[in-house]
Amino acid sequence: MAYRSSMDNLISRLRPLVADPSSADQQFSDDVILEALDRYQLNLRYDRLEPIETREAGTGKRLYKIFISNYSDWESDVTLTDLSYNTLTPATSDFNNGQWTFTNSIPSGVVLATGQVYDIYASAADLCRLLAAKYAGNFDFTSANRSIKSSQKYDHWVQMEQQYRAMAKPTQGYMVRSDVYNCC
Repeated sequence: MAYRSSMDNLISRLRPLVADPSSADQQFSDDVILEALDRYQLNLRYDRLEPIETREAGTGKRLYKIFISNYSDWESDVTLTDLSYNTLTPATSDFNNGQWTFTNSIPSGVVLATGQVYDIYASAADLCRLLAAKYAGNFDFTSANRSIKSSQKYDHWVQMEQQYRAMAKPTQGYMVRSDVYNCC
């Protein structure tokens, strides 16, 4: 997978979750992190953002300047459009929380977003699994009143993986009843 600078915000959020700061001795390259994120990518086309209504002082006129998505953790190359599919440029963008603010009110109160969102915690769980595998061969030993417990690293990363899996976004599955649907 080729590096995409539009993923910098997501990479910088994911690195602390796996105790891997960006440095010369980092454990994961940006490409490995991108692969982990891309496994949990959701592509959205013209997803309608929720307008946050405010009122103009004095007149009480409705203003629509702030828009929020039902999704978080957006890639920064998201495209925002109005109902006529004209591209809109927000004054501020919060890709982590899926919130955009415009200088002027959007008259229709409708903003559509096209882009990708990611599951940071599911990706972090995958990276924790890789770290646990790295330490799986470590063992504990005791000698001459000294005890060295190398297996703690493995246990730590397994626990972190479980914690992040619990925090991951729910996934949806489909079941087909064989007693109702009989194919071929």
